Amino acid sequence: MSSFFFYLFLFCSTFSQKVLEKKPHVIFVLVDDLGFDDLGYVNRDVISPNIDALAKDALHLKKHYVQPSCTPSRAAFLTGRYNIRMGMQSGVIRPSEPEGIPLRETLLSEAFKQCGYRTSLQGKWHLGFYTYKHCPQNRGFDRFYGFYLGSQDFYFHDSGRLSSHKFSYEDEVSGVNNKRWLQGPHGRPWGYDFREAYPANGDVENDTILDDFHTNGTYSTKLFVNDFINDLAKHDPAVSLFNYVSFQDVHGPLQTVNKFKKHYKNKTDTWTHERILISTKITSLLVFTSDNGGRPKEGASNWPLRGSKGTIYDGGLKSRAFVASPLLQNRMKGQNYNYLFHVSDWFPTLLTLSGCDVPRKEGRPLDGKIHELFVYKPKKARNKMLHYLDPLTQFDYGDPRNFEVLDDRAFNTTIKASYRQGRWKIITGKPCANGCGYIKKERPWNYAKNKMKLIDMPKEQNKNVWLYDMHKDKSEKFDRSAQKPWVVNSRV
Repeated sequence: MSSFFFYLFLFCSTFSQKVLEKKPHVIFVLVDDLGFDDLGYVNRDVISPNIDALAKDALHLKKHYVQPSCTPSRAAFLTGRYNIRMGMQSGVIRPSEPEGIPLRETLLSEAFKQCGYRTSLQGKWHLGFYTYKHCPQNRGFDRFYGFYLGSQDFYFHDSGRLSSHKFSYEDEVSGVNNKRWLQGPHGRPWGYDFREAYPANGDVENDTILDDFHTNGTYSTKLFVNDFINDLAKHDPAVSLFNYVSFQDVHGPLQTVNKFKKHYKNKTDTWTHERILISTKITSLLVFTSDNGGRPKEGASNWPLRGSKGTIYDGGLKSRAFVASPLLQNRMKGQNYNYLFHVSDWFPTLLTLSGCDVPRKEGRPLDGKIHELFVYKPKKARNKMLHYLDPLTQFDYGDPRNFEVLDDRAFNTTIKASYRQGRWKIITGKPCANGCGYIKKERPWNYAKNKMKLIDMPKEQNKNVWLYDMHKDKSEKFDRSAQKPWVVNSRV
């Protein structure tokens, strides 16, 4: 692991400030299913010293919002557009689904490549692979090293339906995993999924399955880190780089490397997932964030936010995010960026910071906004955002309240949706399946599971509309829709 940081330091020192000023090298680190409270710099019970060191001198995006699950967040990040505009809003892409980001969309990787950047992706794709044209190596990435699906065994890299989670540890002597996680009811996985791929040469695809001694049986995070190190060592520093590092951690299944477990030896059994996260020394411009909130049943904590992955409360939609770079003014290091920031905003913001053109979408709106992240007193880029909208998901709680302002509305309030404008956040439809309970003011001493459903909560029953004051009620406990009908009216 120490070699990882050595090469990153070497990478940083090799690139001149003059090159950085023209076209900075961009490293985008995306962690999978990271809980909002699962980093050491916000929760001392979590051990993440390298990320904490980066965060100390970084600019922190305090109102950074993503989507409630993997595929939608990644799609919005790479297109700069709301998912509803391209049909990517309804959950994740399943292994057998013929789905993917429409080919008419220009991805961030393609835009960087058109700007003269070399582009690389290590890790999880999860944006469609049902034709070769939808695969990452043919969507702007000069090289892809990782897996197409949404999750897999960390050691053996096959995917399947889980009947239950089982822990799995690496033998420190042999380096081989001695205990498999259980597959589906019939023990039949979807298949092995680990590859190195390059753009097609005409009609010939360059997609190599990596199933050898060094890959099959090695923890995926090690593979991604080592590949990242080796790739940087070979990279020409005169060529600007966009590197998207999409870790499998801390997504299930619950597996880890045995040597890290000793750091949590005093934790109780409720610490079900040792959150092994990899961070880096600063290169030119490094972004660190997560694709959605964590899952408490897998040991995550989103405290003090209500909800979790899959919900449209802030516990599912809000993620930690920071930008670390030597280009930041000293007075900005360790400070907060307090404006609303949507995951789609990375598309135009990173391109603009890099001196690249933001592609025209040929009549299709670009929802992402450009943020002045390196300006000491920036202008506000946005005051509102569409958190979520899925007309395919409807649920009627039979709201008996007489909202005159909602009479004869075209919008159906049984649709699962969430919208933020200023301090007010409105939710319609079904915000969560379970894990809907309120959050206590004090940080819990363990990662307790929250199985509460709205139907079990008297104050939440028989409603299709909720309104929260996010300035005063960050835990979304007090619904103001009945007291503020005019606010509801202006946002539906």
